[in-house]
Amino acid sequence: MSALLLVSSPGTVVVIGGLMGAAGALGLAMTGASRQWRSQAGQRSLLGPLRSPELLSLMAVLTVCAVAGGVFNLALPAFAAGRGDPGAVGLLFAAWGVGGALGGIWFGRRKPALPTEQLLSRGVAVFAVLTALPALAWDFWSMAVALLIGGTVIAPVTAVEYDLIGRAAPRGTLAEAFTWVMTANIAGGALGSQLAGLQVHAHETRAAFLTAALVAGAGAVIAFTVRHRLAALPRAADDSPEQHADTAQAAPAN
Repeated sequence: MSALLLVSSPGTVVVIGGLMGAAGALGLAMTGASRQWRSQAGQRSLLGPLRSPELLSLMAVLTVCAVAGGVFNLALPAFAAGRGDPGAVGLLFAAWGVGGALGGIWFGRRKPALPTEQLLSRGVAVFAVLTALPALAWDFWSMAVALLIGGTVIAPVTAVEYDLIGRAAPRGTLAEAFTWVMTANIAGGALGSQLAGLQVHAHETRAAFLTAALVAGAGAVIAFTVRHRLAALPRAADDSPEQHADTAQAAPAN
């Protein structure tokens, strides 16, 4: 989508993005896994999935990380415009996306030995550190490299957090839980964009990126604080202690 901005108007990109989203939704609905899935019966409550303290903890981490990511939605266009080439922002977002894809491919091919809750706290800590890299950029190409590197951790952290959310959602509330997740993502991103606007207006883009890193650092603190609570969640079939022990024993010694 970022590359399309180079050859077409923003309105056209929005339409194409909507059509691609619709096609993806239809494709998912037609898969066997989607058609065979059935909701589990569970205790009903006005709070729904929000009655789970573990889910609330995860949503706090997710929201804070979404705020940090939302800063980039405004800070990157401001960075490109400040260097006289506002149209280049599409390539910057593309570099960020390529980093995310590479990180997702790398993580998808691994079987981590650490428990998921530890992966979350460490992953968010790495996300906070890498989020500060754009503050060191001095031109377009250094920014692209910083975003490429920084984007690599986004997909792994998202996968780990979504796995934990699926385990934290009370029985029968999985779909509703992920609806709240999307709400938190959108709200956090909007808040992050507002925060970036204030920083760019009062200072410069470097201040906005440093603010994003500090916010992400707060997310890492939350994830580290609640890791013991998350460790008590029911484990997925491939996330048992025995699985971790087998993986650790099979790993080559350094």
